Amino acid sequence: GALTIASGGAVTFSDDITVSGNDLTFGNNESISNASNGNIAVKVDGTTQVNFASALIAPESDGALDLGSSSKEFKDLYVDGVAYADAIGFGTTALTLPTGAGSNGQVLQTNGSNALAWSSQTATDVTISDNENTNESNALIFTSGGDVDGGSIGLESDGDATYNPSTGYITATGFSGNVKVPDAGNVGSSSDPDAIAISSGGVVTLSATTASTSASSGALVVAGGAGVAADLYVGDDLALLSDAAVLSLGADADVTITHDTDDGIELKSAA
Repeated sequence: GALTIASGGAVTFSDDITVSGNDLTFGNNESISNASNGNIAVKVDGTTQVNFASALIAPESDGALDLGSSSKEFKDLYVDGVAYADAIGFGTTALTLPTGAGSNGQVLQTNGSNALAWSSQTATDVTISDNENTNESNALIFTSGGDVDGGSIGLESDGDATYNPSTGYITATGFSGNVKVPDAGNVGSSSDPDAIAISSGGVVTLSATTASTSASSGALVVAGGAGVAADLYVGDDLALLSDAAVLSLGADADVTITHDTDDGIELKSAA
C-alpha cells in the first residue's frame, strides 16, 4: 500500500495497517491497547476504562462508568434479552428493585424511601373518594357470589340498586326484611319526604291534609277493615256510607243503632 505524508503532517494510508505492537498511544495520554489476546482496552488518562472482548463490552471496574449523563442522554435503548439493573429511574427518582422473583399474586410496593419490594395484598381497608353532591345515580357496590364472611372477595354492582349523592336517596326495585327509621324520622316520597313521621314513642303522623269525601279518598285510605284498640276521636263528621249500616255498642255489641232506609234509625238492645 501507499503511504502519503502531506505538507501539513497528515498521514494517509491507502491500504490496511498492521500494528506489530500492542498499543496505539495518543498525545494526551489516551490509548487503545491489545495487551492480551481477545481483548481491546480503551484507556483515558492512562487508566483503562472500557474493555472489548468476544460478545462483551464491559467497564474495567464494576459500577465505575456512566452510559450517558443528565445533559448528554442517549435516545432509545433496544435490548433483545434481559436488562439487569439494581434500580430504575422515574424522572429524577431512582427506585431500587428487589433481587428475587417474589411469589404468585404479589405486587411491587414502595417503602417511601426509594426501594421497591414484593408485597402480598392483604389490605382490610379501601380508600374511597368523597362525592360531595353530584346529581347522578351511582351503582351500589356489593360483594359477589353472596359472600358475607369477608376475606378475599370480588365486587360487583347492579343497575337496579343506585344511590344519588345530591338527594341522598337509595333506589331499588324492592326491599326485604325490616325497615327501621331513626327516632323522629320520616318516611316519604320525592315530592313529600316527610309524608309519614314517626316519633321516638312510635306515634305516627301523616303530613297530608287531604279531605275525605268518600271511602276511597282522604289523607289515609285503607282498602280493608281497621281495628282500634282504644279510644277514637273524630274532629269532624263520621259517615257510615253503606245501607243498613250498624253502629254497635258494648263489649258484646248488645246495643246497636242501625240505618233503616224506611224509618231512618232503628235502635235495638239485646237486654
